[in-house]
Amino acid sequence: MNGSPIYIDIEDEDPWWTEQLVGFRWEASFDSDQVEYAITSATKAITDTGSSCIVGPSGEVDYIRNTILTEIAKTKTVEAHNGWDALFECPDLAGMPKFELMYGGYWFEVLPEDYLVDVGNVQDGSVCALCISSISGFDEWILGDVFMRGMYNIHDADNKKMGFVPFTGSNKILPYASTSTPAATMPATESPVPASTIDDELLTAILIIVGVALGVTATIVVLVLYCFNVTF
Repeated sequence: MNGSPIYIDIEDEDPWWTEQLVGFRWEASFDSDQVEYAITSATKAITDTGSSCIVGPSGEVDYIRNTILTEIAKTKTVEAHNGWDALFECPDLAGMPKFELMYGGYWFEVLPEDYLVDVGNVQDGSVCALCISSISGFDEWILGDVFMRGMYNIHDADNKKMGFVPFTGSNKILPYASTSTPAATMPATESPVPASTIDDELLTAILIIVGVALGVTATIVVLVLYCFNVTF
């Protein structure tokens, strides 16, 4: 292990491993002021090893997502995708921002290699997606592998605590206690992803199906009218 574990209490009334997520900030090299933004729309956060990504309410997650995608769009083409929301050529990790989440009174680091997922095929391996997503109206956070990657996650059920510590060789730093209360409001941001999420092949297939359906309908109408005229 890289240091001694830190422990945070979990909520007694919740059956999941849950604590409060109340703050967000970018690393100093990306935001020199390191503005500490308050998370207010939903603060309950569940650590879940069965989830790959970070999922949360659109009010805060869209700001994080859109800021990262806007940074990527400066040098890469960002395209909409039905499954992954957006796809792009994998960027240089050194140029991507880190951020921190205040969870259980501690600042936890999330690195570009945590939130960027290589979804390319075996031949090129150069297509990436962002493993951070929002759900409108969602009233909690799911902190999946993106949040826990690079650390041991200790579940102390007897004492209702969770422990975290980077493993040897991890690029993560040990979570550290906060000395302030985040108060700033996250600014509104626009997504650089094109509005349409229907790719060309899907759109073509839909148009073909619609065209065939219209053709069949027109044929049936003509036959009905012909039979009606012959009969009467």
